Amino acid sequence: MKKTFFVLLIAAGLCFLSSCGNTETNETEGTDQDTTAAVAETAESIEPAVYYTVELDNGVKIEMGAIADQTVASLGEPLSKAEAPSCVHEGNDVLYTYNGFTLTTSPDADGNARIQEIALTSDVVSLISGVSIGSDKTAVESTFGTEYTENFGVLTFALEGASVSVVLDEDACVSSLVITAN
Repeated sequence: MKKTFFVLLIAAGLCFLSSCGNTETNETEGTDQDTTAAVAETAESIEPAVYYTVELDNGVKIEMGAIADQTVASLGEPLSKAEAPSCVHEGNDVLYTYNGFTLTTSPDADGNARIQEIALTSDVVSLISGVSIGSDKTAVESTFGTEYTENFGVLTFALEGASVSVVLDEDACVSSLVITAN
C-alpha cells in the first residue's frame, strides 16, 4: 500500500512539473486581453499579505508562498531534486524530496523561487498538530476544521494563505496530505 502511494505521489509530482504542454499566444494589440494580462501580471508580483506557516514535528517551519531560498537552504541536502520549466513564469519549478515530505517551488514574475506546495509522503514526519499519513479524519478536522469541500474523495480545506487537500483511504485514514500556497 505504501509503495503504491509513493509511486502515485511521484507520478503526480512529475505530472505537475511537466504539465505545461504547448500554449498559443494572442499578439493582438490594444485589446481587453492586453489589459487583463497586465493586471494579472501586476497582481502576481505583489507580495502576499498573509502566509500560511506549515510546522512539522521535526522543527521545520515553512511559509507557503514565501521566497524559498532561505527555507530550502535550511532544510539541507534533499534526497532528490527534479526541475522542469515553469508553465507560468520564466524559470523552473523544482520538486525537492526529503525524508517524509516533498517541497515544490515555482518562480514568481520577478524570478524569485516561491514555496508552492508541501506534500507529506510518509508517517516519518507529521504536522506539529500530530496529523500525518495514517491519521484519522477526526485528527484532520481537529487541525483544519470541519468546513471543507469534497470532490472525488479529496477533502479540500480553504485556509488563509493556503489550501489543504487530504485523501482518506478505505479506513478513513490519511493516505495523502498536500498543502498548496494560494
